[in-house]
Amino acid sequence: MAYKSQFSQTISQINEATQADQKMRKMVFSKDAEANGTLRHRLDALDKKNTNLLKKVLEKISLPTISRTGKRTSCNAWLIVQHSQDLQFQKKYLRLLKINKDDIDKRNIAYLEDRILRREGKPQKYGTQILFNPLTKKHKPQETQNPERLDLRRKRFGLKPIRDYLNQADNHLFT
Repeated sequence: MAYKSQFSQTISQINEATQADQKMRKMVFSKDAEANGTLRHRLDALDKKNTNLLKKVLEKISLPTISRTGKRTSCNAWLIVQHSQDLQFQKKYLRLLKINKDDIDKRNIAYLEDRILRREGKPQKYGTQILFNPLTKKHKPQETQNPERLDLRRKRFGLKPIRDYLNQADNHLFT
């Protein structure tokens, strides 16, 4: 794997940032509401820091594709962007994902595109953004374009059918 030596510092930075992201999110979403406010502020600061890291990565090596950084790091970079509060940066990253669609996990295109659409108040395309109903204890997709063709769109991006995705989310919540 030639990419390891050429981009080893960048790979380490992305993977460490993603570990911090996941650790902080686990803390935020497992605490009570009072503690959550302080943690949420720390999470927002971490998201901003990680976004700035990814902006520098793009300047240095361009998009962290699978051939440049490996699948794990490529997906970790996408996760940082998925959690970014910088909508314009997310849009730029989505354009780069689409240009490099044969050298990334194409599911990441669907997730990021849906995230952007929902942030803009528009219906999503792939049903990746879901809500939990505490009364029914079930997940459902947020507003989705043309829901009767949803599974066809999902399949083109390597996503499982929406029913399976929702069942997985429901089961994950209680495990």
